[in-house]
Order: sequence, then structure tokens, then C-alpha cells
Amino acid sequence: MVNAGAHKAGWGSLSGWLNGLLGVIIFSGSLPATRVAVLNIDPFFLTFLRASIAGLVAAGLIAGFREKRPHRSQLVPLVIVALGYVSLFSMLIGFIFWYKGLALGGIAAVGQLQLLQPFIGLGLSATLLHESVDPLMLASTLGVILCVAGSRRFAR
Repeated sequence: MVNAGAHKAGWGSLSGWLNGLLGVIIFSGSLPATRVAVLNIDPFFLTFLRASIAGLVAAGLIAGFREKRPHRSQLVPLVIVALGYVSLFSMLIGFIFWYKGLALGGIAAVGQLQLLQPFIGLGLSATLLHESVDPLMLASTLGVILCVAGSRRFAR
């Protein structure tokens, strides 16, 4: 991963794109890997293992990089909000609509909408967290939206 302070050095935009692309590539491998894994491992146990491993690795990275820990007064609200969002929206409600959409609209057509996920996340970050959005990012977002719309039109 590239240092978050790299933006100050003038190449933060490139490092952001590279880190983002790496994240998308890594996440993209989760679907085929999960498909193979559930052939021999109970899906609930696999989910438990994935969450446990991710938690241990995250804890190790936090300790290794000596990141500043939240104050005790921040922990309970932070955990409630994080677990609430991840378990209710990201892992339950989002997947219900996603899989229903795939079933109703077809994987080839509806699957293209996943390309919008990083840009929707960007919009949410800008709105909720007041992140700055570069005009080049807006142009890229528009380009991806047009590609998705075009692929949906020509997929029929």
C-alpha cells in the first residue's frame, strides 16, 4: 500500500488510482475463490473463517504500523455503527437486492452495474465524509456510467 501522505508529495493521485485498482482486482478474485471454496467447505464456516482471518490481519497491521487507537469513549459507538452497517446493509440487504437483480435481469446485464460500486462509494464519501472530489474523477465516473449504460443496451 502506498503511504497516505504521498498526496502531499505530488503523486497521491496516481497512488490513489493504483491502490484503488489493486483493491478492485483483489476483490474481484473473491467471487471465483468463494465459488471454489464452498464446494468443500460449509458456507457459514467459510464466512466465519474469512472474517476471523481478516480481523487478525487487520489487528496485526494496526499494531505493526502503530496506528493511533480510538479513545475508549469512541469504541462502543464506533463498533455499533460499523457492525450495524456491515452486517445489516452490506452483507444482508445489499446482497438481497444484488442477487435478486442478477436473477431477474441476468448476470451479464446486471453484473455490469458492479462497475459503478467504487463511484457510488466516492459519492457517499464526498457527501457523508466531505471528501474532496477531483474533476478528473467526475469525468472518469461519467465515462464508466456511459460504458455501463452502453453495455446494458448492447447486451440485449
